[in-house]
Amino acid sequence: MLSDSVLSFTSIHDRVKRCETSHILDQSWISDDIAEANGLDIAGDGFAGELWRATHQGFTLARWVAEAKFGPRFVRCKTPISNVRFTTFFCGEQEVRIIDPDLVEFLESEGCRVERHGPSR
Repeated sequence: MLSDSVLSFTSIHDRVKRCETSHILDQSWISDDIAEANGLDIAGDGFAGELWRATHQGFTLARWVAEAKFGPRFVRCKTPISNVRFTTFFCGEQEVRIIDPDLVEFLESEGCRVERHGPSR
């Protein structure tokens, strides 16, 4: 997916669905197609599926985005800057994806309870 800049950009934003991004073939799920074509079982309950779902989570860098998207229920966390990839600043939402979900440290929750599943460091 990172072999060329257009494919990389499209695959990173393939789950985005906003009026600001419709011109970039958003909601194409092209990264799923590429993963499955290369034999990765992303729909299963095994390691590949869990890793796929974890790495496709989005995190915002701005509290107002969390409050607007999730209302009174969201968490605040931190991770090393080296664990952050791919932003959607051009959409005005200041979102990032992370590489290793185990490097995310939950600091506080608003209106919800945090439960960690799987390995923790």
